[in-house]
Parts: sequence; structure tokens; C-alpha cells
Amino acid sequence: MKAIKSDLIDQTIHLWRGRSEGAISREDAREMINNVSGFFEVLADWDLNTHSKNHHQSHANGRMRNGKGIR
Repeated sequence: MKAIKSDLIDQTIHLWRGRSEGAISREDAREMINNVSGFFEVLADWDLNTHSKNHHQSHANGRMRNGKGIR
């Protein structure tokens, strides 16, 4: 994983301090950042894979219809 900037950790602690019953440590904040980042990486991968599959399927379907290429 990439190094997380200290100011982002500070901002995360500040954001969650009022929303959490307990204290938020720097390690807690780092883990929160990594979890959110990982979640969006998964969404981006799914989106990329979906678009890639749709492109390949539509291209294959165009070639297969009536045995002729359709453009």
C-alpha cells in the first residue's frame, strides 16, 4: 500500500472524533483510510471488468450475426 500522508490521518481522526464513542488512534485512522481506499479500488476494478466484458461481447456479437460482420 502507498504511504499515507500525516495530514490525511489527522483529518480522518478529526472527522471521526465526534462520530465515535472511543478515541481514534493514528493506527485506527490509517486502517480506516486503507479500508475505504481498498473498497474504491474494488469498485473501479469491477467497473473496468464490466466495461471490458461488454465491449468484447458486443464486438463478438457483431461478427457472429448471420455469419457476417456488422458494423
